[in-house]
Amino acid sequence: MRQKCTNLFGARWLLCLVLLGCVTETLQEERRFRLDIDEQAIKVKVLGTAAVDGDQPVHDPLGRPRSPAALAICAEQDPVLHLIDPTAMILEQLRTLDALEPPEPLEPAPEALPKGRALRSILLTHENPETLEGVRLLLESLEPGRRVPVYASPQVLRKIANDPTLRLRGLLERAELREAQDGEPLLLGTEVLLTPIASPVDPERTFLGFRIEGSRRALLYLPACGGLTTVQRALVDERYGPVQVALLDGGRFDHREEQKPGWPIGCHPPMTGVLGILPEGFASRLLLRFTRLPAGNPALDPDGRPARVLADRGAGLVEDGTEYWL
Repeated sequence: MRQKCTNLFGARWLLCLVLLGCVTETLQEERRFRLDIDEQAIKVKVLGTAAVDGDQPVHDPLGRPRSPAALAICAEQDPVLHLIDPTAMILEQLRTLDALEPPEPLEPAPEALPKGRALRSILLTHENPETLEGVRLLLESLEPGRRVPVYASPQVLRKIANDPTLRLRGLLERAELREAQDGEPLLLGTEVLLTPIASPVDPERTFLGFRIEGSRRALLYLPACGGLTTVQRALVDERYGPVQVALLDGGRFDHREEQKPGWPIGCHPPMTGVLGILPEGFASRLLLRFTRLPAGNPALDPDGRPARVLADRGAGLVEDGTEYWL
């Protein structure tokens, strides 16, 4: 009898360890997605997840303000840095690049990149005053004589070159404006391979998304999307290749939310529309999260029905500071 009780206790203890391991692995997947890391591993860090829309703050589930949506890419054990959609807060956001938890606010705000980091390229999915300000800050932080490539769609590059606000006046000589064409891979340095994905909004405007490929998996970043057809094309078109992580436009939860003034018709496809085009059980093959979240999106309420709808399908919102290792 004693032996039987011992075996039963041992089995229960083993089950607890297995369950604890599952929970821990799930948390680690969402926080650091750090599997099979080697010297060639690429880190993609979510510096921010909020859509900048006036002065309305966007908060996370703990009530903390979210930073403007931006992404950083760097290789393991490599100081080179690539940035997607920098904003006016980019230098402050970069303080979190190598930290698991956001540091305490510092005064004054930093005026340069973190020590030991070298900016290799800037990539833009779209343009607005916030991203132009981010580009300005980064170009100003460069050492004299240095130039950095700025990749964007041809339409966005034309707007940068002819910026009516003169925000970049006197700084464009520090930038190499380069067109990013749909489906044509970009090798950034020797370590990061990105494939641009065009997202037409109207005849005068094209957004971009990027497929970021590492040695183990690939991530799709599509934070400013022209429509559901682009999402579907980005996920299934063989020209781009498969992805295991997708960070998509979180502008609206469903079709009942009105288009905001200035948004082109069809822009910012609803989250429920994205879920509707994905097959049942997709969550076993794809980690789907939404970013670039505007104030007022009902999915931001962790206790609300929209958050439950996303969770039931295996989707959710990405949090500031999340890391994915590719």
